[in-house]
Amino acid sequence: DITSVTRLADSIQRRMSGMDNRFNDLRGQDDALDRRLSGLDDRIAAAARPAPQVTDALAKLQSQDSASAQALQDLRQELARLQAALKEEAAARLAAEDRSSGRNQRVALVLGLGRIEDRMESGAAFAAEAASLPQLLTGSLARDPRAQEAVALLRREGGSGVASFEALREAFMAAADKAVLQRSAAGSDSDLWGQIVDGARGLVSIRPVGDAAGDTPGAILARAESALAERDLARAVAEVGKLSGSAAEAMSGWLAQARARLAVTGALADLNDAITASLGPAATGAGTQGPSGTQSSS
Repeated sequence: DITSVTRLADSIQRRMSGMDNRFNDLRGQDDALDRRLSGLDDRIAAAARPAPQVTDALAKLQSQDSASAQALQDLRQELARLQAALKEEAAARLAAEDRSSGRNQRVALVLGLGRIEDRMESGAAFAAEAASLPQLLTGSLARDPRAQEAVALLRREGGSGVASFEALREAFMAAADKAVLQRSAAGSDSDLWGQIVDGARGLVSIRPVGDAAGDTPGAILARAESALAERDLARAVAEVGKLSGSAAEAMSGWLAQARARLAVTGALADLNDAITASLGPAATGAGTQGPSGTQSSS
C-alpha cells in the first residue's frame, strides 16, 4: 500500500543522507591527511636544507681550505725560489773560487817562466823550475796541446840548459872564422904557392861583414853575424842553415846550440800565448809578451 511505500522511501532517504554524512567525514579525513602529508614534506625538505649557521660554517671552512691551499702553494713556490737562489749562489761562489785559484795558478806559472828565462839568460840549467810546471797547468791550460808540448820541451831541455845569447854570439865568431878557413883550405891549390897563401890566411882571417850579397860561406856568415848584432837569433840560424860542406860542419855545433835556445824561447812564447788566451778576449787584445814583458826571437 501507499503507506508502506512511503515508509520505505523515507528509510532509503535517511540511509542516503547517512551515507552522504559519512562521505563528507571521509573527505574531511582525507583533506586532513593531505595536510599532514604536506606538512611532513615541508619538514623533510626543511631537514634536508642545512641551517644557515651550518651553511656559513661550511662556506668559511671551504674558504679557509682554499686559502690554506693557496698559502701552501705560495710556500712551495717560495721554497723552490730560495733553493734555486742558493744553488746559484753556491755555483757563483765555486766559480769565483775556481777563478781565484786559476788566477793564482797562472800567476805562479808566469813567475815560473820568468825564473826559467833568467836561468836561460845565464846559461844555467832550469830542471827544477821546469819540473814544477805541469801542476800549474790548470783549467783550459791543462787541455791545451800547445801548452803541454811546451812544458814537455822545457822539461827535456831543463837538465842541461841552453846557451845564453851572449855565449852564442861569442861562439859564432870563432866558429865562423873556422868555417871560412876550412872552406878556403878545401879549395886551395896543392902547390907551394897555395901552401904559402893558406899559411898567410891562417895568420889573418878575413871575412865579409854586414849584409853581404851572395851564397858563399863568407856572405852567408856575414848576414848571420849582422842578424846577431840585431839580436835576431832566428834569422841568424836560418842563414847558417844554408851552409854546406866543410863550412856547415864547422858551424854544426853552434847551430845545434842556437836551435836548442830557439826551441826553449819558442816554448816560453807558446806558454805565454796560452796563458793570455786563457784570460779571455780582453787580455788577448793586449798582445802577447814574454815573462820579462818583451818579445824577442833570441
